[in-house]
Amino acid sequence: MNAEADVDDAAGQLATLLGFPGWSPRATGTLDPSADVPTDVEALWATAQQRRPSLVAIRQQQAAARGGLFLAQRERLPVPAFSAGTQMTQSVTGTSTFLGFSMPLPFFDRGQGAIAKADAQIRAQDLALEAELAEAHADIERATTVLAKRRAALSELETRVVERVPTLRRMSEDAYREGGADILELLDAMRSVKDIQIAHVQQLESAKLAEEAVVSVAGLDAQ
Repeated sequence: MNAEADVDDAAGQLATLLGFPGWSPRATGTLDPSADVPTDVEALWATAQQRRPSLVAIRQQQAAARGGLFLAQRERLPVPAFSAGTQMTQSVTGTSTFLGFSMPLPFFDRGQGAIAKADAQIRAQDLALEAELAEAHADIERATTVLAKRRAALSELETRVVERVPTLRRMSEDAYREGGADILELLDAMRSVKDIQIAHVQQLESAKLAEEAVVSVAGLDAQ
């Protein structure tokens, strides 16, 4: 009952966090490891450079900053203005035509301030990208190392312990039926079997969380 209450509580918190009150999300699928999640750092790094959301966002900001610099450089150029028209005269009946041309001469304001600001924004985005690239690569190395260790621990647990659970259960039950063990010893054996099963589920969970961490840091599609 406590476990079911914990599940309901977690589902309610998730629904509230996403802004869907009254919704009761439920997990689907299994905790079995997915072979589709790679651990090759270089392959993941190549994917992350194109798909990691933080890197994509910074590159978009870089493009916007370069666009701002281009605009500032264009705006510093003087724009000529032409005018033409006709004018009616009252003293002497008639019309006159006029043409005009003007061009601002930027003796004092050549747009240096706007250009310097745009250039500074580009440098800031370049530095931000360098920092994010370093952080992303470190995240991938860390996540893949953790995943490899979680998978190794799971494999060892399943090979050395979990696969022997049916045999342990059968031996305990046979010993009890044949009088070689009392009820307390049988219950103790069953408790040990249950502990092994719980440890197995916990290790499966750890491996699955490690897989999701790799998916997240590399910008992979959700498995």
